[in-house]
This record gives sequence, C-alpha cells and structure tokens, in this order.
Amino acid sequence: MTPSQTRGGAWPAWRGAARRASVHEALLQLYDSLEEVASRRGARCLLSGRCCHFEAYGHRLYVTGLEVAWVLNQEVPPQPVMSGHACPYQLQGRCSVHASRPLGCRIFFCQEGTEAWQHELYERKLDQLRAIHDQYGIDYRYMEWLGALKDALGSGCFELAPGS
Repeated sequence: MTPSQTRGGAWPAWRGAARRASVHEALLQLYDSLEEVASRRGARCLLSGRCCHFEAYGHRLYVTGLEVAWVLNQEVPPQPVMSGHACPYQLQGRCSVHASRPLGCRIFFCQEGTEAWQHELYERKLDQLRAIHDQYGIDYRYMEWLGALKDALGSGCFELAPGS
C-alpha cells in the first residue's frame, strides 16, 4: 500500500495508538533492547549525519505508520524540508529527532564492520515491531519514510512547531 492510500482513517488511528502509554512503553522497550544488542556488538552512532543521506548509501528507509506517528508525537518537530533523498530532519548535519528516530535509523550504522549483522538484527526487531502492532490491534503498514512522512504531515493529524 502506498502512503497516499493511507489518507482517511489510518493516520488518526496511528496517531491515537502512538499516544497510548502502553504502546509508547512497548516501543521504548523495543528500541532499548536494540540499543543493548548493538552496543554489545560494539556499534555506536558516530553522529556524523552521513546515514541521513539515503542516496549516498544506496538505500531507502522503511517504517511503519505507527513509527511515523510516534516520531511526530514525541516532540513538535519543525516542518521538515522535503527535498531530494535525504532525511528532512537532518538539520545542520545532525538528526533533529534522534531520540525518537524509527527502527531503521536506530539499526543503520555507518561504522565499518557492522554491515554483517545489521540485516539479521533488523529483521528480528522488525518482527518484534510487528508483534507490537498485533498485540495492540494496530494496522500494520510498511512504507518508505520520505513518502510516509509527507503523507502524514499532509493529513492534518499532526501539529508542527509554530512558524513552520
């Protein structure tokens, strides 16, 4: 399903689910467990901002609708600048939503030597993310980050910082 097909009931439902304390805690536990595993493997975010340039690494970032809603619910982000194939939340070379970034961002390390285990760990954690959707009765849709973000922001369900 494309992001444009999510207009209507999906974004308000994802926003509501992302606001539930139980879902919020489940996502935090998932992300904390990922960081624990990555740390044990010696991975760390170098805060270089290079990973935010998707085209440079030849990849696309995929997320669920719940993740987009959760990111947008965590803080009132500025209106992102949607241009090209870089993440619009990279400001001055850094991630402006680092604390609330989605699963794919949390597991993509540009640190050499991490490539061998990233895919397997991502698939395992994505299964756990799917289980959170199932456990809480949340519609599961997997979509490309930039398109999903544009669609979510265009849905009128999310507030942006004043002056954005």
